[in-house]
Amino acid sequence: MEFCVITNIRIYTNRKYSNYTFEKIINEIYQICKSIKGLGDLTIYDITSAICRYHKILITKIYIVGGGPRNAVDLLNIKCKTHKINNKSWKYIEIQDLFNSLEKSDYIWDRSYKFIHDGDILESYICNWQKDIKSHRSY
Repeated sequence: MEFCVITNIRIYTNRKYSNYTFEKIINEIYQICKSIKGLGDLTIYDITSAICRYHKILITKIYIVGGGPRNAVDLLNIKCKTHKINNKSWKYIEIQDLFNSLEKSDYIWDRSYKFIHDGDILESYICNWQKDIKSHRSY
């Protein structure tokens, strides 16, 4: 059963999602995966973002799903908002809120990211960024 679900996701990546929005894709992946033990929100987000990348669908918010992004928004004192997609709530921050908080902070960050407006790329960046910040704090 679990293998079939993953196979179906692979098939869908090559077919129908090209005209979908991020919201429609994440809702569909959530419906497929929610009852499978071991597939949580982070996996659902990662599958959705991979489908969006494949079909060049821009994710316009930074979704805060895993521990890394949660640590980053905590370090920057950014308050998450909630995006309710059908009956599921997803935490996110606005891209501009990230840049505003980084600019106000004393933290070192790669300013070339200011020109990126893809929430998934920025989610990956802050996930890695916070690891560097935390490792420097421990010295």
